[in-house]
Amino acid sequence: MILRLRRGQAEERDRRLAEILIERGLLVPEEARDLRHACDPGTFGDMLVRMRRVSDEQLARFERESGVREVMAALHDRELPEEVREALQNTLARVGKYVLVKVLGRGGMGEVWKGWDNQLHRWVALKFLTGDHPEVLRRFLREADLASQLSHPGITRVYEIGVHPKRPFIALEFVDGKSLEGGKLDRRRAAEIVRDAARAVHYAHEKGVIHRDLKPANVLEARDGRVFVTDFGLARPASGGGSLTVSGAVLGTPHFMAPEQALGRPADARTDVYGLGATLYALLEGRPPHEGTDSFEIIQRASHGATPPQTAHDDLSVIVRKAMEAERRDRYETAAALADELERFLRGDPILARPVGHFTRGMRVVRRHPAYASTIVLLAAAVVAGIFLGNRLLRERRDRTRIEEANREIDAARPLLAQIDRMQEAGRADDPAMEQALSLLESRAASALRIASDYAPAIHLQGLSQFYRRRYREAEATFSRVLSRDPTYHDARGRRGLARFYLLSWVPLDFVQDEGSFRIRFVPYPSEDEERIRGAEEDFRSLPAGHRDREYGLAFMAFARGDFEAARTGLRRLLGEASFRAEAWHFLALAELLAGDPDASLRASSRAIELGLKDAPTHSARAFGHAVQGRFDAAVEDAAAALARNPEWPQLRRLRAAWLIELRRFEEALREYDVLLARPPERTDDLLNRSIAYSELGHHESAIRDAARAVEIAPRDPWTYWRLGRNRIAAAQALIKARKTEPALGELRGAEAAFDGMISCAPAEPEGYVQRGMARMRMSRFEEALADFEKAVSLRADLRETLRGLMDTCRKNIR
Repeated sequence: MILRLRRGQAEERDRRLAEILIERGLLVPEEARDLRHACDPGTFGDMLVRMRRVSDEQLARFERESGVREVMAALHDRELPEEVREALQNTLARVGKYVLVKVLGRGGMGEVWKGWDNQLHRWVALKFLTGDHPEVLRRFLREADLASQLSHPGITRVYEIGVHPKRPFIALEFVDGKSLEGGKLDRRRAAEIVRDAARAVHYAHEKGVIHRDLKPANVLEARDGRVFVTDFGLARPASGGGSLTVSGAVLGTPHFMAPEQALGRPADARTDVYGLGATLYALLEGRPPHEGTDSFEIIQRASHGATPPQTAHDDLSVIVRKAMEAERRDRYETAAALADELERFLRGDPILARPVGHFTRGMRVVRRHPAYASTIVLLAAAVVAGIFLGNRLLRERRDRTRIEEANREIDAARPLLAQIDRMQEAGRADDPAMEQALSLLESRAASALRIASDYAPAIHLQGLSQFYRRRYREAEATFSRVLSRDPTYHDARGRRGLARFYLLSWVPLDFVQDEGSFRIRFVPYPSEDEERIRGAEEDFRSLPAGHRDREYGLAFMAFARGDFEAARTGLRRLLGEASFRAEAWHFLALAELLAGDPDASLRASSRAIELGLKDAPTHSARAFGHAVQGRFDAAVEDAAAALARNPEWPQLRRLRAAWLIELRRFEEALREYDVLLARPPERTDDLLNRSIAYSELGHHESAIRDAARAVEIAPRDPWTYWRLGRNRIAAAQALIKARKTEPALGELRGAEAAFDGMISCAPAEPEGYVQRGMARMRMSRFEEALADFEKAVSLRADLRETLRGLMDTCRKNIR
């Protein structure tokens, strides 16, 4: 495990070193890639020294620069969260590619930090081992090894295992939420959380891993409602593999310990079932099941297996009692069985477990303590079991009353839903009446949930209120709650699929600029969006044929997979029937653009904006539609609207700057390039384009400076030399006009040198010879200029007519 970490760090060092060598012009990208593949991680620099590509001194300097550059890039990255930027001021906060931000907690084995991954730009939890006891280290590494084998949405993932410096650490998935330690929840939410945790624990059991330390502190609730099981520090393979003890102590948390653990006996899946039951008890009662003045007393109580009293007596208390039975054989057989039982409770279905009568419970005590048999039998004979059918009937009546009241709130919300649809259809998204309707809908949904928090239609109404607000992440989680209660709730499934699709992080378009024209291309969604796409597709395909959301969804899936013709055919047909779905108009606009119909794309994106979808992707889609038709004035306006909503979109800002140059609005273009170049790393295309704007405005020194910087960054790129030479010729022309002959000659010589550089990089490119010939003509060196023009014609015969006049001029002056 430590070797895997070291290999990853070595590969990252090699990558950063290669980037610097490419920028210095010492390697080309293909050569750097081949050399890295040919050596072991961490030996790339040594190989270059042996090949005499760099000296030892250069290598040391470049390696130092790569480390400093990473820190400076992180400090100047405006996308970094503010707390990360603050943490970076402390050099001790860096742990390899991670930044330590703040301590989340400390425990017996280590401390956990909130951290930031500088390479993948994501939050992580970094767990460091404290102490050097060999057994503690063994447990720490076992946690990492076992947890890394588990891949489940309800178990925190292990990203990496490493050492810094001499302190082992684990990089884990960061859960933006809280642990459940010390909290008391309402009965329904407690049941939901333990149900989800039980499903994750069952997955671990199927992989042969027993957790052995389940408690509220090791269950995390994310802000979006997802539940995670964490901290496999005491976990072990179900097959055994040795006991884990420290100085003879019983391992586990005494307050939540199963009797067999307290007695030092082997644990199995039912031990974790007890831990889940004890966790549920704590969430319901606000205190752990086993209490005492010290650890010894608590362990003694746990070992006796006495089930603690509960304040409520309903089906949920029966479930808790069965999960926490002293004898393993009396508990739920598996964590999945416990999860299913909790699901039955949440749906309002009859549970399988039955309340244990006094006689049965007495016999179980006898079974554990035979010496008390005679006393227990006498007491048991005096107990008469009661059947509490009246309590159940009373509860059922109360439930029916709640449902009826909730349905009245839902019925009252139906006209609001119709009104919202009509206003969207009419393009009145900004109408104050729309805001009023949405607020009333939220109020109705909240009221229905207060009455019946577990009623699927009430939860669905809340999801609709979030969906119409375009709070798609919340809506996705809410519709998932509906489906956990009723998997056949098709409307919730359809809307969840739509929410998932609308949450995709990528605008899948890119523009290629080529000599003043702009071409659009499709860029596949990134890998992090694939899971969301698969989830949305599964939702849509699960809907019955004819369901409106199914048809929309399948059209969206065609778009996501790059079948634009199928996407636009489906969306055109559907939007002819119900045109109020602004997001659908937006994706139709993208499909039309990619299918080659920019006019139809413009109509669709304008319709989406009319319907209230005024976000950055929609304005950018309309900007693209304008640009491909050469309407750059309209394109820059829509691009400005998109950037006002999302300033951190460098590619769109780059395009807007290029469009401004096409419009000869150079001052505005300069402002855009200043923003782009304020953030490292400097891009040569930004420098070269800014140099064009400077040159056109007569700021020749600045134009030359930018082009020269581009040459430094990309010394193997012939077109950086071309732009530098052109900028120097423009400067020379301005000096000649000002009658400054000597400075003008200096600039022309500089232009000649720049075109020499271009020819050196691309000897088969005629443009270098043409431009050098023109510079030489201006210096009255006609013989050399003619030779350049003839060389250009030899490389490309169609240039003969273009250059005929210049060549004739040279010949006349030579005679």
